[in-house]
Amino acid sequence: MKKMDDNAVLHIGVVVPDAKKAAEYPARVFGIPLKSEGPFGKLSGYGQCNTRYMGKPTDGCGYNYVFSMGSVEIEYIQPVDGPSTWQDYLNEHPKGGVHHIAWLVKDTDETAKFLEGEKAPKIAEGQWDTGRYAYFDTADVLGFLLETHEHFGK
Repeated sequence: MKKMDDNAVLHIGVVVPDAKKAAEYPARVFGIPLKSEGPFGKLSGYGQCNTRYMGKPTDGCGYNYVFSMGSVEIEYIQPVDGPSTWQDYLNEHPKGGVHHIAWLVKDTDETAKFLEGEKAPKIAEGQWDTGRYAYFDTADVLGFLLETHEHFGK
């Protein structure tokens, strides 16, 4: 692999102390309905999705609100219940901010090898029935984490 598979951004992840409050503002201002809302992570934590943070199993989770702006989704995440990359970010940035940008990839393992060769270690990952995700530490270079999404059967 000489580069990432795709350059289409799937979503921008914003970690905040109150996801509902944060998502209601742009939804109201832009008149865009929220695509989804509710808890995630705990329902898709280690027990269901083999979620790992810094190589260790975690049930760290959060509440998220998602809405579409053109071809890109905005995802607001409020961390709760345990260790996670989102909680660490909020601890360092109490008002919140852009945590990650996500791209679609064809093969998470191959992409991880490539990114780790580019000095971007994998710090979190998980898998569900139809796909998997991983976060890579690119904050020192890009100013945010790089997230990959692999969708099975696509």
